[in-house]
Amino acid sequence: MIITAPFAEHLYTVLFISFLLLIGLLYIPERFRRFRFLNFLLSIALIGAGQAYNKHFRKAFVLSGAWLGALLLLYYDVIGDGNMNFNTGDSNIAAWIFLPAWGFAIIDGLWFTETETKRTKRLLKLRRKERALAKEIREKQLLVNIRTAHQNDQAIGLDTNILMHEEDVIVNELVKGRIFMSWVVLNELDGLKKSHNKDRRRRAQQAFDRIETFQTQSEFRIVSPPEDHYIRKQNLNAYDNDDKIVATYLKMQQEGEKISVFANDKNVRIKCRQLQVPVIEAENVQAEADAS
Repeated sequence: MIITAPFAEHLYTVLFISFLLLIGLLYIPERFRRFRFLNFLLSIALIGAGQAYNKHFRKAFVLSGAWLGALLLLYYDVIGDGNMNFNTGDSNIAAWIFLPAWGFAIIDGLWFTETETKRTKRLLKLRRKERALAKEIREKQLLVNIRTAHQNDQAIGLDTNILMHEEDVIVNELVKGRIFMSWVVLNELDGLKKSHNKDRRRRAQQAFDRIETFQTQSEFRIVSPPEDHYIRKQNLNAYDNDDKIVATYLKMQQEGEKISVFANDKNVRIKCRQLQVPVIEAENVQAEADAS
C-alpha cells in the first residue's frame, strides 16, 4: 500500500505540537486527572500523552521516543521517493514500532488513570496511616510526661474526656501515681451514662470502671469544687462545668498541692495555662479528636 502525502513538510509541525501537548499535561490540576475518557482521547491523539496525564513521566518519555522513532523512519522513507510505502523495509519497521506502542499506551493509560474511587481509597489509606502514626507518637509523649509527673511527685487532675476516651495504656500509667478528680467530673459522667447515644453511654460506663480501678489500685481522691465567689474571682464562670473543674485544680495548687491537669479539651487546657496550672499534653502532636 502506497500513501502519497506531503508528510515530510509537516513533520516538524507535528513534533512541535506534540511537544507542547506533553508540556501542557504537566500543569493539569489534580482534579482533572481522574477521567479515563480524557486519558483515552489523549492516548489516541499522541502516544505517551496518557502516561503524562497520569504523571508517569518515564513511561511517557519511552513511548514518545518510540513514536518519534517511527516518525523518523517514515520521514526518511518518504523523502526517498516522495511516497509513504508500507511495503518497504523502513515503513514496515515503523509500523511494527508504532502500532504495538500505541496499543500499549492506550491500555496502560486507561488502567492507571486514578479514578475518583481509587483516589479516595488511596487518600483514606494514607490518612489511616498518618493517624496511626500520630496516635503512636502522642501516646509515647503522654507516657513520658505522666512518668515525669510521677517522678516529680506531682498529682494529676483528670478531666471527663480522659476517663472516657483515653487508651488503656495511658490509664494504666496513671494508676502508678497520685490522682485527683473533681466532683464535677463525676456528676458529668452520671449524666452521660443516661445519654440516648449508645456510644456515649458505653464510654461513660467505661469511665466509672476506670474510677473504681483508681480507687482500688492507686492514691485517688475526689475533690469538691470551690465556692462560686472563688470561681468568679478567677474570672471563671461559676455555672460552667469546665470552669468549675479548672477552679478545683487551681485552688488545690494555691493550697500547696503539686498538680498537673490532664485534659483533651482545648478549652480546659487554655484556661489552665492562663491561670499558671501545669498541663499534661503531647507537644506538637494533633490528637485524634478533642472530646468535650
